Amino acid sequence: MKRVSTGFVAPSSSCNNASCGCGSLVGRDYRESNYLNFVSGIVNQDSYLRWPCEEANPKGLSNPQNLDNAEICFESLEGPDFFKLGLELSGSKYLTRMLYLKDPRITGKIFDGVIGSIFKLMTDQNGHYLFGKLIRFCDDIQLQFIVAKITVKSESFINAAKDRWGSISIKNLIKVLERSHYVSSLIVPLYDGFYGLMIDRIGSSVVVKCIDILDTATTVLLYQAAIKYCLELATNEKGYFSLNNFITNSKGLRRQQLLDLISENSLFLALDPYGNFVLQHVLKLHNPFLIEKICSGLKGHYIRLSQLKVSSHVVEQCIDSVGIKYVLFDFLRSNDLIKVAQNQYGNYVIQQALKIAKQTDNPFYHNLLMKLEPLLDSKYQPSYGLRVVNFIKKEIPVRNAMIN
Repeated sequence: MKRVSTGFVAPSSSCNNASCGCGSLVGRDYRESNYLNFVSGIVNQDSYLRWPCEEANPKGLSNPQNLDNAEICFESLEGPDFFKLGLELSGSKYLTRMLYLKDPRITGKIFDGVIGSIFKLMTDQNGHYLFGKLIRFCDDIQLQFIVAKITVKSESFINAAKDRWGSISIKNLIKVLERSHYVSSLIVPLYDGFYGLMIDRIGSSVVVKCIDILDTATTVLLYQAAIKYCLELATNEKGYFSLNNFITNSKGLRRQQLLDLISENSLFLALDPYGNFVLQHVLKLHNPFLIEKICSGLKGHYIRLSQLKVSSHVVEQCIDSVGIKYVLFDFLRSNDLIKVAQNQYGNYVIQQALKIAKQTDNPFYHNLLMKLEPLLDSKYQPSYGLRVVNFIKKEIPVRNAMIN
């Protein structure tokens, strides 16, 4: 076979397309420019770009001519070539199509070519796509090797989990390993870096993915970490949102332990600019036991909470629940209810209390109207409670008519 000046051997006689660049590479001494020309030749052919994808042709490629050429091109690749191809859009697609031939020899060659730089592949815009497909065709031994490779250093794994493309790669791996005992090895570094991941928008999605699709026995470490860092996360500008997502996807006994902890700290969280969102989230779960625990825990504080921006929203959630009795009890025994109705935040709470009490035929509804009736006195000219006054003006005649 004649050697050509570009650093490649002439194409095999079995390939009818001399321009496809599918000749064998000569050693590792090719220049980068020649390599890029080679890549362009094998992946930019119209026939390859028009190859049916897995959805269109799940049984593989059907064009014999294309298949022959693809095999010739593939055989000419060496170890580093696979990684470089994987980082290019067309190269990643080419290798993915080769994987769909479902040939263990092909899968093994690609695996061997990228495993040495697996983190770079996982965190690359194009490489993560190849990684996601590769793990679907790897055997148990190859998957075990990937897990061992990426978890040997927790810091590198955590950094990948915080990366846009790396997080997708890890979530794909979790899905593939869902029913395998290998997935437990991924939980350990997530536990080690739990707090840092949960205050990161991207990293937290990896943790939540585990909670969502894996059983509680596998994710017990993540639940333990969530309980440990619960209050810190709840009061963090980014952590509260991740904690709410964690709660939404959690399940089992550990979930209840986490919710109990939040309920026991209801007053602390209600007064926090971020923690109040966590408390509202738990109230919206409509769990009677939790609502009772939260609302009874706030008893004696509703007048103060109603007049503060962050906590007034929590009070409104309590009113719109079976815990309304605790709110109304505080309102009716307080001498500061008029003050609440005139407060820039409290007037919305009073409006909500009147509305819900009327809709539910609450026995304390008329008592609440009577308590607020002094607002009709001309000496009260509220800046914020005008809607409350109008509501009372409308309802008082109805109440008097009912009494008479």
